Amino acid sequence: MYNRLLSFLKKFNILTDEQNGFRVNKSTTTACHTFIEKVQQALDNNLHAIGIFLDLTKAYDVLNHDILLHKLKSYGVRGLLNAWFKSCLSGRSQYVSITQTNKNNKNVLHKYSSLLRLNSNGFPQGSILGPLLFLIYINDLHHHFQGINFVLYADDTNILIVDKEEMKL
Repeated sequence: MYNRLLSFLKKFNILTDEQNGFRVNKSTTTACHTFIEKVQQALDNNLHAIGIFLDLTKAYDVLNHDILLHKLKSYGVRGLLNAWFKSCLSGRSQYVSITQTNKNNKNVLHKYSSLLRLNSNGFPQGSILGPLLFLIYINDLHHHFQGINFVLYADDTNILIVDKEEMKL
């Protein structure tokens, strides 16, 4: 499914150019170079620049399933394929289990388990689809802000605000 979705995103050029994460010919290096170039351009034009650097913690855990499915549909992932993603996302549950064993003879000393919890948000950590679905989830972020430059690398977001006037924070 990962390859099919990635092929679809490439074919229709869906992922924003601002995104440098998990993409061919893009990396943390391209993200840094892009950001530095934008700052240099601002300074060369005698403009003021403010950088804001965000690292979204537990980014994949907060993915809202309904929003993600809506975004997939808006990008053209409809019908059976969208239903597959809905099935993959819904009804997921998790629990934590810890087994304490004796170091020497490996006998079980204690076993602890949490209650089963239904997940209405997020995607499993370590899955191959998780990062790609997250890129789709934040793909339109830059459309919601005018006059602001974004440089994205997966869940790291760099924001650059450039203006003629000095900004007072």
